[in-house]
Amino acid sequence: GGSMNMIGRNADGDDGDNGDGEDEEEVNDGEVQYSPVLLHIDFCCLLFSMFDHDHYPREHATENRRNANEDSLSVAKEEEVRTAKYFLVNVLIDLIRDYPMREYLVQIDEERVGVRCWLEEILTVMEEEGRRG
Repeated sequence: GGSMNMIGRNADGDDGDNGDGEDEEEVNDGEVQYSPVLLHIDFCCLLFSMFDHDHYPREHATENRRNANEDSLSVAKEEEVRTAKYFLVNVLIDLIRDYPMREYLVQIDEERVGVRCWLEEILTVMEEEGRRG
């Protein structure tokens, strides 16, 4: 077996049972094992917050002293942030396609209802695409 992720499956896709009735020996040193999808969701949430925090003061500045050069830099920065967010979301969607499991939904805290709803919608669309062929 490989390392276990949060939903109890190792990288090989099995549940760690080696077939002789005994589970593979696991050393639990308190380290939380993430699935690739949940790790990337947490990573995106963290980065998006950082992007928004860094960008927010410039976007909503009340000073009227900004010149045309500062405005063009702000527009370029907005485009860089938007491009980075699209890239990260596309990587996340690719990971969800590789590991499409509804178990993720129960592992996302209730306070993160927006993330959970978005992920549920993505999983539903992927399931429907899979049924269509």
